[in-house]
Amino acid sequence: MHLDLKTAGDSHGPGLTMILSGIPAGLAFDTGFIAMELARRRSGPGRSVRQDREADDFQVQGGVYHGVTTGAPIAVAVPNRVQDEGTGGVKLKRMRVPRPGHADLPGALKYGFDDIRPVAERASARETAARVVGGAVCKLLLRGLEISICSRILSVGETEFPSELLYPTNDQVAEAPSNYAPNTTHVSGAGITLMEEIVEKAEAGGYNLGAVIQIIGIGLPPGLGSHVDWKTRLDGRIGRAFLSVPAVKGIDIGDPEVHRMKSIHAQDQIVPDEAYPWITRRTTNRAGGIEGGCTNGEPVIVTARFKPVPTSDEPLKSVELKTGRGALAPTTRHDVCPAIGAATILENMLAFVLADACLEKFGGDALSDIIAAREHYLMRLRNQKKEEKEHQRQKKQ
Repeated sequence: MHLDLKTAGDSHGPGLTMILSGIPAGLAFDTGFIAMELARRRSGPGRSVRQDREADDFQVQGGVYHGVTTGAPIAVAVPNRVQDEGTGGVKLKRMRVPRPGHADLPGALKYGFDDIRPVAERASARETAARVVGGAVCKLLLRGLEISICSRILSVGETEFPSELLYPTNDQVAEAPSNYAPNTTHVSGAGITLMEEIVEKAEAGGYNLGAVIQIIGIGLPPGLGSHVDWKTRLDGRIGRAFLSVPAVKGIDIGDPEVHRMKSIHAQDQIVPDEAYPWITRRTTNRAGGIEGGCTNGEPVIVTARFKPVPTSDEPLKSVELKTGRGALAPTTRHDVCPAIGAATILENMLAFVLADACLEKFGGDALSDIIAAREHYLMRLRNQKKEEKEHQRQKKQ
């Protein structure tokens, strides 16, 4: 069984539509949690005034009956309150000057448009609101499998927010659980106050800021994903999902500095531990919880690098599509730094990938079947460990 997530709609059209197929029957559809995730997406310093104007009230249109999923595709509509531009019924002047850094020019050339509005409307990060709805449903599924996801901001612009444990093991997460609270974006040091100061300075200066954001998945069993086919490798699937988010220019899984290390120091050594719930534990987590395309039982750690939002207060050089003459690109409403909201989007993209991998591994049409299959798998791992110990004991005798 696999998940499929589709979205439709434009930034300033009537609204967005999300269709998520593959979710099993029997999952409680927590509308309050989904609303919370949508609110997190709109939050944080540096967001545009658009976020204050949108409520992201959503309407479930299929796949849920009396608050529980049915196994059918889940359809959710997210209306746009802001419909004063684009396809919202108001006829606007054509937009013929593409903005550097956006999808405007390549999209117009690809589809033969002399007006970039159809490109800008669909390529807008507003589309990610629909993805967050789908990802939030996936988080609900993962919750039933004892898997959680959190995030933290590592830097905004040139300002870093240092963290003592960038690549924690399960043991280190267990020692400081408040640092890995589910569905929370953590900022170390002076925290959100310093972020606000940095963003206010950028806003006053008329420029935008990029960010480095880390997403952490906790409670994953070993064996999600696969080494047998390149399309099933979990790290490749995560890369595709993360790089599809607007403004993400690169990701790292685990420690990006391993290429500087001697080989003996770059690996996460394996040690036995009676208290550990799976087979073994690791002394470090430089691999970010993935080896050979599979989870290894340690937290999955993905770091994403966002470029600054390309629209700025100062018009940039461009050309007029119809004449080819030089022109200045329009300046439109934009985020100065969407780091907190972006972290929420990436959490939910990771949730989609991990939920898909869990369904692939444990199958089942009903949530109870999936939970039972997971428990059976974990029991096999525990029994395998016991058998290995018994075998070693008999050899010594």
